[in-house]
Amino acid sequence: MLTVYRVRVATTKFQYFETDEAEFLESLWLSIHGTEIGADWIAPSVYIFKPKKREGHFVGFLGGRVFAITQEVIDASPSLRSFFEQSGELLPFTYNKREFYVFNCLNCIEALDAKNAQMSATGTTVDSYSFVPTRFQFTLFAIPQSNELLCVEGMSAPADEFKGYVEQQKLTGLMFEKLWSEGE
Repeated sequence: MLTVYRVRVATTKFQYFETDEAEFLESLWLSIHGTEIGADWIAPSVYIFKPKKREGHFVGFLGGRVFAITQEVIDASPSLRSFFEQSGELLPFTYNKREFYVFNCLNCIEALDAKNAQMSATGTTVDSYSFVPTRFQFTLFAIPQSNELLCVEGMSAPADEFKGYVEQQKLTGLMFEKLWSEGE
């Protein structure tokens, strides 16, 4: 049975990056998760908004929808690099002489089940999720109807999927909000 989750950063418990560059914020919200940024990436000047909170393995980047991760965490958890490479791109930036990467999901698929999902009255957000199970290829994905990072579990062994791997390795900083289960 497949289950889809929204991947969020636990900003109430862990540190996260913010910027004072308003133009960057606007362009990031319009392009993240679904659009390749690649060579056009220019890292903004960032700061830790609440430095007294703990640093998670995943650090929020300009709110709770996008995360950054250090080179040290990637080196210590090599499967993470595989998840990121098959589904997106890692956009580098430096903070306090440490290398971080923002994950941008490029695996944007038309997986929303148009017959059973419900859109808002304005058609700009998804109110109720339903997915076509045969359309998933990788555990991390986005859909064109929202620029949120999503993940699916149930395609293979839990340790071979992003959510299961994060939980098995006890990596901190993320939350998984259940959106849909096959057959429910």
